[in-house]
Amino acid sequence: MSDLRTKAGQKVRLFVDMDGTLCKWQSVEQFEKLLEKGFFLSMDENQSVVAAVREIISNRKDIEVYTLSATLAENPYAIEEKDAWLTAHIPELDTSHRLYSRCGSQKSEIVPGGNRASDVLLDDYTHNLLDWSKCSRGMKLCNGINDTRKTWQGARAYASEDSTALANDIAAFCLMQN
Repeated sequence: MSDLRTKAGQKVRLFVDMDGTLCKWQSVEQFEKLLEKGFFLSMDENQSVVAAVREIISNRKDIEVYTLSATLAENPYAIEEKDAWLTAHIPELDTSHRLYSRCGSQKSEIVPGGNRASDVLLDDYTHNLLDWSKCSRGMKLCNGINDTRKTWQGARAYASEDSTALANDIAAFCLMQN
């Protein structure tokens, strides 16, 4: 297996969103539900996405995987619960590779060492991808409830794919030369 690295000799970094990407999106009728203890911990996984990320972590040493998830400042449980969820579902992911931004801020603001042109964000939310693509590359995860307006014009991955095909699609995009 080749160890493709960026021009600076660094591994390609993949940042993966949680809500709507690793976890199935949960609609709520009242905002307060998002603030309840146990809300994030109880989220169902997008099985093919979780399995694909685990496969990339285990088999693609040329890609360094991080999670990058937004949290509500009003929810005192969010980071602790998201960490516990990741430990349960993706135990291979190093805790130092779990990043949390505040809802409403740009995800790129908390990337260690700043964004690189070779960095990739896998996210279900077009707004995040548009911000990210100003300095790096984005890939939209189509999860069955988003992408109805086709506002994202870049690369796409599909949660409906089997995990191996999904892992291969994500890895191929990550390793594509800029």
